Amino acid sequence: MFMRKNTARSHSDAVFIGWQKTPEGKSIPLYNITMSHHPLRGSTVSDRTLHRLNLRIPQTPMFRELEKRVQSVELTKLRGFAKMLFRSLAMNKNDKSKRRESHAEQISSVTVEG
Repeated sequence: MFMRKNTARSHSDAVFIGWQKTPEGKSIPLYNITMSHHPLRGSTVSDRTLHRLNLRIPQTPMFRELEKRVQSVELTKLRGFAKMLFRSLAMNKNDKSKRRESHAEQISSVTVEG
């Protein structure tokens, strides 16, 4: 007999860890079994396996909702990278302009003796 945790916070026998795409392009939720003394505790399984083992399934976010969150985070990171890149390019451009000005000053300060 497997022991279920007797806490108010324990609503399932597993924790959701993410989504996996199948070769057919479908997305399946994956879980880690957390039930005390279960021989598969710590194993990563699908919802079908949890059903087959008669284990409680935790609340699972919708794939599209999760995908939107990931895209939002990726977009935020991309925007941050773009800002950093533009700043870097602007600093390099300013450095080149300063070097050109300095070089031009050096050339103009050279006197030609004849």
